[in-house]
Amino acid sequence: MSQNIVQPYRFAGGGVTCADPFDDSGANWTNDATVNDIQIDTVSYPDQLAWVNLDDYQGEIAYRTICGETLSNTEWYMNYNQKFTGGAAQACFIIQCCSNSTAMNKDDGTGTSADVDVLGMYFHSDVNGYGRNHLLYKDGSDAWVKSANADGSSMKMEQGRSTLYFQQSRQSATVQKMSAYNNSDFTDDYDFDPLQASPIQQTIPSTVQNLTTWQSLAYGQTESATYPISLQLKNLQMYNGVLP
Repeated sequence: MSQNIVQPYRFAGGGVTCADPFDDSGANWTNDATVNDIQIDTVSYPDQLAWVNLDDYQGEIAYRTICGETLSNTEWYMNYNQKFTGGAAQACFIIQCCSNSTAMNKDDGTGTSADVDVLGMYFHSDVNGYGRNHLLYKDGSDAWVKSANADGSSMKMEQGRSTLYFQQSRQSATVQKMSAYNNSDFTDDYDFDPLQASPIQQTIPSTVQNLTTWQSLAYGQTESATYPISLQLKNLQMYNGVLP
């Protein structure tokens, strides 16, 4: 796959280059922690965001601005690596682009917690031994809309999978897309279930606009604390005004 922009974090047109978004000091990410919630661990897992041993309805949010830029309302894409491990448990992991930093609902990752626009990706692992990945959007004060379980709209995922390489893109004013790959070249599509494999798409309202903030949420719920879930996110790269 050809890359229109070679250098990570470079914005087309605007000429703004981000520093590495995952630094140990936490200077770039705000860790929105409250009492009894899991802290993001960037010490044991440097240069990435990591939530370790999620269980018992615990959750955590982190957010940061997207290099001081506003994303195009018609085309952009981002790449990153994600590792999702655990036993017979349930957890979700969401990364999204928002029009401000208050869109998350920390209890279950859904709902109308703020009057903001959102485009995002929703990753789920469950006790059935597999998970489903979805796209989602939020248009102003409306509730979050997650893509359906149908072929082409959801991606079935192996539980306890190792590192995969994800790409989210806004293909047009009304379409967003998620792809998952087995390799860092973003060429080998992930197909745990051939009928619900990469890529998937979702129709979105053209009124979802002016996205400026990355947000990431990890949320765990287990049948037993013996089977916690861990999530890791790294190498986030943003490309604005272009498609891969």
